Amino acid sequence: MTTLTALDLQRQFFAEEIEAVARLKTPALVAALAAVPRERFLPPGPWTTLGDVDFVAGGITGSPASLPAGWVLRSGWLIGPSVFLDHDNLNGVKLSGTDMAGAETSWSTFTGANLSGADLAGSLIEDSDFTNADLAGSDLFGASLGGDTWTDATCPNGPAPAVMAAAAREREPSASPGSSHPNRAARSRSPPGRSPPRSRSPPTGRWPTPPAASARAR
Repeated sequence: MTTLTALDLQRQFFAEEIEAVARLKTPALVAALAAVPRERFLPPGPWTTLGDVDFVAGGITGSPASLPAGWVLRSGWLIGPSVFLDHDNLNGVKLSGTDMAGAETSWSTFTGANLSGADLAGSLIEDSDFTNADLAGSDLFGASLGGDTWTDATCPNGPAPAVMAAAAREREPSASPGSSHPNRAARSRSPPGRSPPRSRSPPTGRWPTPPAASARAR
């Protein structure tokens, strides 16, 4: 039987951390990662890994020399395909025409934001506030929505009727004391699995279905 040294255990632990964060499915790949002698070119272990919640897309200053295809810098926010936004404030940010396909956003606010013509296809959008946001011409094909606020938002086919906004407000749970809205309440960052979404669908007809786009309520 092979006896593992402390260094072997550190390598194995690090490989398993990468397996969990990157959702690896191949045991041979994990074993290969555990065999890498990273102590030769890194400080002594144990080493750490970073997941989605460890990266913040906002507060960026300066002008990057280059960005990956599909990514842009808007008001200090790095926006692009599959961007991860959690408990973030993008109020009033101009996101028109951006490629946010496959994005994940939860407990974030987009009040007054301009998302006209944005590609949000296949996105997971939960418990976020889009009050007064402009989504005219945006693509929500295959997007999963749940627990979001759309009061006075401009939907892909035009303004949301006032009666639908009122219906949405009636469906919102009461805010906790001291908070103006449950989506704006101060909360700690969610773990990678995030909180389970509320099983509430947007009011019927809230999202007029564009000819080539549709959104299903989560």
